Amino acid sequence: MDDDIQLFTVDEVLQYTYISVPKELFINPIYSHLSSDSKLLYGFILDRFSLSMKNNWKDENRHVYLIFTRKDIQKLFNLSDKTVTKAFKQLIDCKLIYEKKQGRNKPNLIYPCKMIVNGWSRKNYESGVGKFTM
Repeated sequence: MDDDIQLFTVDEVLQYTYISVPKELFINPIYSHLSSDSKLLYGFILDRFSLSMKNNWKDENRHVYLIFTRKDIQKLFNLSDKTVTKAFKQLIDCKLIYEKKQGRNKPNLIYPCKMIVNGWSRKNYESGVGKFTM
């Protein structure tokens, strides 16, 4: 084996933190048109969402929100403004997030939304075989 390759041992695998991206975004035909950037962004939004819950960031209706500026996302993902704006638009159009404007020079509040899981069959999806049916 090449000396430059560093493999994980059993004890080292969990030393990192991971971003979880819902499998639903990859298997549900409703989300098939989403770009990889949009899917990854949704995973990061859900990750930030849990932090917002811990910090008790909620509105008057008890809906949890987060603040994640486009500039921060551009820097984190190393993406252009255009690409980040497109990813946000895709998530908004799919009703995976809702943005509430706060006013001039204030960041938008982002509300993660529930995924649509009804309306299609997941038959055999866990095994990785079969076709999706509507």
